[in-house]
Amino acid sequence: MQTLTVKLEDRLYQALNRIAQQLGQTPEQISAQWIAKAVERVECDPLLALAGTLECDVTDVGERHDHYIGQSLLSEMRGNEDA
Repeated sequence: MQTLTVKLEDRLYQALNRIAQQLGQTPEQISAQWIAKAVERVECDPLLALAGTLECDVTDVGERHDHYIGQSLLSEMRGNEDA
């Protein structure tokens, strides 16, 4: 097992401490659980395996994904099957 030291702003630590107290655990235990869950989500993300494998003329999906989703939903609502 490894040790990780993390510096948090006071307001974040206070919130973490409150949550830990409510759950009867230490801030360190809660932090370790949250980090483990976050790592698992990233490692088990099936879409992550596709990253960099698809070719597309659209190069700004990361920045404008909400725009593209909105366009697709609007097109779908209008009955355009090509969206």
